[in-house]
Amino acid sequence: MTTDIQSTMLKAKNCEVRAATLIKKGNYPAALMEIRKAIGKYELLVARYPNSPLYNDWYSKLDDLKGYEKKLEGRKEVSIETIKEGTSVSTEECAEVGERVDPETNKLDFSKLAGMEKIKKILRRTIEWSLKEKEKMEEHGLEPTKGILLVGPPGCGKTYLVKCAAGEFKIRLLIASPASTFNKYVGETPKAVRKVFQCGEKLTPSIIFVDEIDKLLPDPSRSSDSSGVTGQALSTFQQEMDGAQSGTGFIVMMATNDPELLHPALSRTGRVSYRLYIPPPDKPTRAAVFRINLDAPKLILDPEVKNFDLLADLTAPQDGWYYASSDIEEICRRAKEKRFEMIIESGNEEIPLTLDMLKDAIQSLKPSISPKQHKRYEKWANEFSG
Repeated sequence: MTTDIQSTMLKAKNCEVRAATLIKKGNYPAALMEIRKAIGKYELLVARYPNSPLYNDWYSKLDDLKGYEKKLEGRKEVSIETIKEGTSVSTEECAEVGERVDPETNKLDFSKLAGMEKIKKILRRTIEWSLKEKEKMEEHGLEPTKGILLVGPPGCGKTYLVKCAAGEFKIRLLIASPASTFNKYVGETPKAVRKVFQCGEKLTPSIIFVDEIDKLLPDPSRSSDSSGVTGQALSTFQQEMDGAQSGTGFIVMMATNDPELLHPALSRTGRVSYRLYIPPPDKPTRAAVFRINLDAPKLILDPEVKNFDLLADLTAPQDGWYYASSDIEEICRRAKEKRFEMIIESGNEEIPLTLDMLKDAIQSLKPSISPKQHKRYEKWANEFSG
């Protein structure tokens, strides 16, 4: 038996074992992925070695696996059972952990995300490869992504970016934050951290997104914690991150508006794979935000408004002040609201949205990112981003 046959058979068997484990946990979508990987391995063997004495065994195994595939295709719900030895998480507890976004209901993807082309490229290779090409990565000496940290001013699309990534790769998303999740476990932060990761593991393939990570894992030199809970939380978080790296089927993403307040361990190379700066939108991104937000079935645009580069110029930085993406979304909303008011008053739905309406909206909304804020984020990016 050749080394290639032995290696391929072993990989197929490992996929079957992982699938069986996932089925016991009730994680049918992830089990289905493993079954399909095993099918691919056996199909490869059948195609490459038709004269092998094991050919009939492989063909029989393919039939069995394809039968399992059909059964699993109809079982999309994930039941929450025992995850780790001595640990149990109920459906109700996972509902309290944070917001869950399923592929079936997530209508976002990268086509809905303005700009950020470099970041999209990084996420495409880190998330897609880590979840779908883990074995191939290992063969070529690459480790799965350890974690991704997003840093930038409020309103520049960090959470929206994560939702678009989950939709792009059609995987589940679990959003946890200190305000919505960890405040429910006052004094028990390590327990809350474990619960988030346990539920994220049950929902694999998935993204676990921890917003405001600086509030969960603050810099101890700036923290008044004297109970040791912060240190325990960091230790627990790092242990769970190691689980993500070992290939349990989820990616960890984190975000902060205040990188200076973050525990230094999460700003060092080795703890996270990527630290990505999400800056205020540049001209192409501003134009794209206008284009996306001025698109609706009955929204008629005056010809001047379709010059999105002009709109981007009208919202260019001035005196060090920058419009965030959320500011531009609000500008569009105010202009559309003005048009709709005119439609209601006149009964005429053919009234176009004009450049003057958008200019008035721009004049009514001050940019939200100050020169001081922008300088602060640029300084962090120059030191840590990458």
